[in-house]
Amino acid sequence: MDRRRCGAVAGLALAFSVGTVACDSTAPSSSPGRSAGAVASAPAGSRVPTTGHIVAADRGFSVTIPDGWTRVDIGPDTMADIERIHGTALSGAAQTSLGNLVKRYQAGALLDPRSLPLLAIRAPTATDPAVSFLSVGSVPSSPTVSADQAEAAILDQLRKSLDPKIQISTLHVIGPAGRFLRISYDAAISGTTTNVAVIAYEVMGPVATITVSCTTFGPGSTIVEPCEATALSIRFEAATASPSPTASPSR
Repeated sequence: MDRRRCGAVAGLALAFSVGTVACDSTAPSSSPGRSAGAVASAPAGSRVPTTGHIVAADRGFSVTIPDGWTRVDIGPDTMADIERIHGTALSGAAQTSLGNLVKRYQAGALLDPRSLPLLAIRAPTATDPAVSFLSVGSVPSSPTVSADQAEAAILDQLRKSLDPKIQISTLHVIGPAGRFLRISYDAAISGTTTNVAVIAYEVMGPVATITVSCTTFGPGSTIVEPCEATALSIRFEAATASPSPTASPSR
């Protein structure tokens, strides 16, 4: 796989995986004058909405964050923000898993800065205190790769990154943005007895390919509704040079 296509596939596949997604080719270095941290930094929190409808025109999409979920910046304070929203200290497994996830998102941003996703955390409730989070990411669509080819490549990378014993379920869902590939599976966090449930959606547009990935440390049934609602809220937007998403009132 050539480097550009490998980077796009890896950027998408990591959104579906709690493991490491690897490519055959070496990731390109960051451009001159921009460190890895600079490439991976999210826009300032004061300029990016944390709830409701978010228009990320520079990344080619808009999305509505579900009620009860809050977007956090991906950067040095991400884990502190997650604990603040969750309200209690995270377990060791959750701390490790989320910390590794943030690092992988930052690594993916080195391949393509636009792949840095929106990350949101759900506030716990009395009936569901588990840590749950979702991400919405974007990479440029390739004019030489069909939706079927992209889906096959994503599944291939995902199967390589997960334990072969893990059962991956897939189906197609039709939404306003087009045909989504839905992927779901349960997996154990390496070195622990903690399980997570993952549900993710991918849709390819003419300019951008969007992924919505939802993970919970509780029962997978608790994220089915908000994850699908988030996916079905996706709309493709005309790309602009604006560096920051804008918001319309929460709904």
